[in-house]
Amino acid sequence: MDLDPIRRFDGFKTDAYSMGAVLVCLLFGINFTGRQRNLALFINQVSWQTRPIDLLLRLIAINLLIPYPQLRWDTRQLVQVFNDHRALLVEFYSAFYTWLYTNSSMVPILHLIDNLIEEEHGFSQQ
Repeated sequence: MDLDPIRRFDGFKTDAYSMGAVLVCLLFGINFTGRQRNLALFINQVSWQTRPIDLLLRLIAINLLIPYPQLRWDTRQLVQVFNDHRALLVEFYSAFYTWLYTNSSMVPILHLIDNLIEEEHGFSQQ
């Protein structure tokens, strides 16, 4: 039995879609409904700013949420984009992490994440 190579399962692309969905839900404070096309449509309708980080996040979100797996980025491509834009993403991460800490409902989760990172790597994100 020969599988169609276009429709072949690719775990890297499935993981990439999940990361894109989480990114969009965090950035815009929306609930994930599991409807792939709705998130992809949402990304195209959002009014993005023209700052470099906004353009980069839009590029990432669009390419992670493409409904067709054969066209979607996989996690390896995402890591390459992160490496190419490391300075911009570190700046964004720092600001985003600070914002999360100002949201009191997120603090217990972030303390748990900090503890896990500290145990694993010996340093804290704070």
